[in-house]
Amino acid sequence: MDTMLPSEYERYLFHEGSLNKSYKLMGSQIVTENKTKGVRFNVWGPNAKEIKIVGDFNNWNGKHHNMHKISGSGIWTLFIPNLAKGDIYKYEIYTYWGEVFQKSDPYALYSELRPKSATVIYDLDNYSWEDSNWQKKKISYESIYNKPINIYEVHLGSWKRKKMETHITIVN
Repeated sequence: MDTMLPSEYERYLFHEGSLNKSYKLMGSQIVTENKTKGVRFNVWGPNAKEIKIVGDFNNWNGKHHNMHKISGSGIWTLFIPNLAKGDIYKYEIYTYWGEVFQKSDPYALYSELRPKSATVIYDLDNYSWEDSNWQKKKISYESIYNKPINIYEVHLGSWKRKKMETHITIVN
């Protein structure tokens, strides 16, 4: 593959919310581009002024790893050669208001164990799934419409830490 840049059609589906396998495009993907093995990063940051990649591989200094914004899409991209499975990274996001945030990848396939929070580059293509018993059992199930279901309703206001007062003003 020459490049892993999102095509115009993929960008359209992504913005429409129907790019069903967006995890194969966004985040970090181990690829070979122009005969060089490395990692292609794609992240959506429509309101960012600048996004860099930081990690152990650059001493958490993104000076040389500035992402490029794909015009009109809000998607930022960068290919970094010689990175591999197990390397850790974060996105360093610069806002128009002068703030700088280091954020883990929302499309992470693997992350450091808390309290650490960096994203770990991972390759699903070589992952050994261990759910064959579940997959076989799932096929033999009868229709989901004949099975019990649990439905939960959560009132988000009840999860607030401080009690919220309600004021009602009636205007005639």
